[in-house]
Amino acid sequence: DEQGVPEDEEFDGTDADCMHLILYDGDTPVAAGRVLWDDGEFRLGRVAVRKAFRGQGLGDFLMRLMIRKAFECGGETQYISAQTRAIGFYEKLGFESYGEEYGEAGIPHVRMKRVGDIG
Repeated sequence: DEQGVPEDEEFDGTDADCMHLILYDGDTPVAAGRVLWDDGEFRLGRVAVRKAFRGQGLGDFLMRLMIRKAFECGGETQYISAQTRAIGFYEKLGFESYGEEYGEAGIPHVRMKRVGDIG
């Protein structure tokens, strides 16, 4: 709801094919993301951190886990579709932009990729 993405665009039918990573605070899920093997590529996405838990490094921690999981499963190169406002966050994790900016669910995005495991 926060970003105004319509439900029919949010649910793309690939969740059953993804590895989902969820961080909990006790019984409360506080951050989530998914890793998808898509047409020969490991795609990381749907990263979200609950508002009340932002600013604690959970997004960074979750992304590092997702990168490691993709790498362990054979994903030497990892890809993301990043909201342009978050490019700096992903660059700190070693991602580099490529291609032209495009819209997804009415939000500007850019494709990014990185190579290797994460320390």
